[in-house]
Amino acid sequence: MEDNQPKNILHITNGDSLNQRLRTLEIQGDFAVWREMLCEGPTHSDIGSDSFIELRKQFLAQSYEIDTSYYNKKFIQELDKIAKAVAHEQVYLWFEFDLFCHINMLAAISYLNQIQFRGELFLVCSGKVAGHEQLKGLSELNDELLLQHFHQAIKLTTKDRALANQLWIRYCSKDHQLWDPSVAQDSSFPYLAACIAAHIQRFPSILNGLNALEKQLLMLIQTYQISSDKQFCGYGLSYQGYYGYGDLQINRIIQKLSLYYEVKDEMYTLTTLGTQLINNEASVASDSIANVIYGGAPKWSFYFNPNTNLLQTQA
Repeated sequence: MEDNQPKNILHITNGDSLNQRLRTLEIQGDFAVWREMLCEGPTHSDIGSDSFIELRKQFLAQSYEIDTSYYNKKFIQELDKIAKAVAHEQVYLWFEFDLFCHINMLAAISYLNQIQFRGELFLVCSGKVAGHEQLKGLSELNDELLLQHFHQAIKLTTKDRALANQLWIRYCSKDHQLWDPSVAQDSSFPYLAACIAAHIQRFPSILNGLNALEKQLLMLIQTYQISSDKQFCGYGLSYQGYYGYGDLQINRIIQKLSLYYEVKDEMYTLTTLGTQLINNEASVASDSIANVIYGGAPKWSFYFNPNTNLLQTQA
């Protein structure tokens, strides 16, 4: 970030609590919150269009019982603020290292392209912090580190912005096999390659029909003594890697895996089939776990091949 920062700045953050913190730190500018979770459910590349809004309202109502009027209040009103970015000289995107945040980030960049924002675009992205083994979210940074991240914000190039827009359009289409971690190698996004790798592993593995997170959740039952739903979800949140899901998403996946574990004497144990699955000795049928949609691609439209680390159309 330049020392003589222009006053005409818009900050797009990943949450209300971060918004409030930035104001407390007296970071100058206007603020908007990206209140969506586009990593799940169907999407439309034309953000804010009637088609986009209807798809998202239906998904959130059916999957999470979120009232459709709530969507207008929580997301559309903030999107209207972001639409005014064309009047700003700089936009700062505050998003984290995980897939949840990155898909929202790609959408935000695509939307800025959609409204023809031509100013400077910066990314404030948390993740690796000196002296800490685990990656850190923005909310986990102390004030000094948060300000340091701001002053070391990454200026996104025209090429970066075009890549983000292209990836968002592909995400909203059926062409997820074009999501290859190698496309991010020469970009300014420090965690994009890892997030692309995490995304394509959300599709079923050719080895057992489970995706990476589903297998990880079942393996937690084998590894730890789990005695409650809350504990199971807690382990899932801690050991999910780059996904960045909240408890709503983790619990939803756990429920879909209920055929593969049971509770005996107040302890979670794998069923015979569950054990076979994590040992790659059996495979999940495509109709036994709900066929969720990632953007424009149903989960069972591709299979992940761990030998090539790419997607393919057949197991």
